[in-house]
Amino acid sequence: MSRFDSDVSDLNAACLDEFGDEVLYTPSVGSPFTIPAIVDISERAQLIEQGSAGTAWAILNSFVTQPKSGDVVTFAGVDYRVSYDPTRKLDGSGGAIPGNDGVTLVLRRI
Repeated sequence: MSRFDSDVSDLNAACLDEFGDEVLYTPSVGSPFTIPAIVDISERAQLIEQGSAGTAWAILNSFVTQPKSGDVVTFAGVDYRVSYDPTRKLDGSGGAIPGNDGVTLVLRRI
């Protein structure tokens, strides 16, 4: 890992520590588990994909299983169906996130 990638990973972890919340992640197959994620349920986040309620950003290695579309995220007592494209790396503003350790999950309220 390059120094830049290492610094980005450290920054991503610090952002999760500061701004993240624990969410319940329920894969379509397997047991639910909690992960730290930065959840953005805002009008801006809803523009990322038509029909979405927002996004959740997390570090990939915090998942027990690989995230997939159709899984469920529970945040603040509300369930959201996950739409996940592993090639998409967006921050809350729709910009690219450097490094390859983060994932953006698009959320649709169930």
